Amino acid sequence: MKFGTSKAEIQDSGNASYLSMPYLGEARLTSVVVEDIESKSGDLFPDVLKFQFKVLGEDVVGNDVKGQIVEKAEFPPREDDDQKKITNKTGRIGYIMKYFMPEEDVLIGNANSWREFVDIVIKRFEKNSGYVDIPVKLKVVGNVYNGKANVQIPNYKGFLQGESSDSAITFSKNELSSNREYIQVQTVPDDNVEVVASDPDDLF
Repeated sequence: MKFGTSKAEIQDSGNASYLSMPYLGEARLTSVVVEDIESKSGDLFPDVLKFQFKVLGEDVVGNDVKGQIVEKAEFPPREDDDQKKITNKTGRIGYIMKYFMPEEDVLIGNANSWREFVDIVIKRFEKNSGYVDIPVKLKVVGNVYNGKANVQIPNYKGFLQGESSDSAITFSKNELSSNREYIQVQTVPDDNVEVVASDPDDLF
């Protein structure tokens, strides 16, 4: 398997509390790290790439959530993942990178392992350390699935917008429906649905 980013694949298709409602507004990327995550069942997931965003506005129901955080975690590929799944994963990472650094630093040649790839990603962000000051618009969607409810950055491209972008990101019809379902669970608790934090460490 090969790991990398390309022009085609990066295109669209602290102590702070975690965001608990869907959000569409200004944000900052505050950190990019590689961590090992242990699940509640004791399974260890090494070399998880985590992007932490701080939101700077109001959530979809009008709450002031300035300073709250939400994270996007990219886990290593499974052993049975094919090249298409790996390319989708690295493409999502490159999609995030392109908002915070020049294209020549986004493009990564074929790394021979996930760890080699994420190490390069970290070095690129270290090189472009001013990413923490770059304003973006971020989409965070409510999700109710398999007995759990949480808010999350989508696993498909189109959740970021830069200052110079000509097209504004919005919630799709399906995302609006998901948000309504999530807000309903928050408003009228369902014994069959567990509301969890948006911290990736707590999502499994």
